[in-house]
Amino acid sequence: MKRILVFSLFLITVFSGWTQDRIPPNDPAYLDRYAGYNFNSRFFALINSDDLSAYYLVDFSKLPSRFERVYFMNLSFSADEIVNVRVDADRNIVCFKALFKYPETEIKKVFDDLKQKTNDVNTAWTADKKTEWLKENDKYKSTKAL
Repeated sequence: MKRILVFSLFLITVFSGWTQDRIPPNDPAYLDRYAGYNFNSRFFALINSDDLSAYYLVDFSKLPSRFERVYFMNLSFSADEIVNVRVDADRNIVCFKALFKYPETEIKKVFDDLKQKTNDVNTAWTADKKTEWLKENDKYKSTKAL
């Protein structure tokens, strides 16, 4: 009886781990397992990969305003090297993927450039200009007030 119980617990552990690894990156639950991820002061981190792509987690807590997050997301669509896996500008983490043909050093440059451009515009624009821009460009669901 004890062997059956131990074996059953083993199977439950194996299968629950197997199904958790099978959560697709575009599923909201995929990011849930990275809640509280420690970026060690970096803006992004390589978190996973599959046969074709590497998956990167971006620390959106370093872009605290809604304007910064939406502006960054909109800029990211112009970067050929990365693709947003699931857009949620309200989360503190966002996932992107990049084909393996782009080395991590190149992806770092892309993320750093997007962040710098976002910071430059955020500093240069007035609050009114940011509000107007968001009215025209914020295509993401928001659970927070602007």
